[in-house]
Amino acid sequence: SNRVDADAFVSIHCNDAARSSAVNGSLVFYHMDSPLCLDLANRISERLGTEVSTIKKLGVRSDKTIYKNDGFAVLRLSSSVGVLVEAGFMSNASDAAALANPATQQSIGTAVANGILDFLLANSGRETRYVKGKVSKEMAPEPADTNPPLDNPFIQQDVIKLKGDK
Repeated sequence: SNRVDADAFVSIHCNDAARSSAVNGSLVFYHMDSPLCLDLANRISERLGTEVSTIKKLGVRSDKTIYKNDGFAVLRLSSSVGVLVEAGFMSNASDAAALANPATQQSIGTAVANGILDFLLANSGRETRYVKGKVSKEMAPEPADTNPPLDNPFIQQDVIKLKGDK
């Protein structure tokens, strides 16, 4: 997201509660005490709660509840507004079954996309890039291959547009 000056960064994961298989639900983490990151997290969480009926919504939390001094590296190193979405718990049988279902996967993707859209529309006059300053080259993660694998059925290459693309 830093290399392409993204307006927002969203990292989507599946959680695991090694201590208890009873823990379930979706959770959206935002970075430290950032009001814009909290806004994005709330909007995505709301959409997950209303658009994904098979996994309950746990809400939002600051990443400082896990790492109190510096939060999650993936959020700390993003210069734009960012959140980490935990779509459900793989350690919970009900969540795991829902997460394996293509219809639930589609619902999660749609809910996250709608939450991002809600955020961008509500903040159209605000700068969401560089809210935490530019990340130095020493701290930036190594660039990944920018071309997704062609054999991945979940990626539609013609749908992904970068700023400046026509």
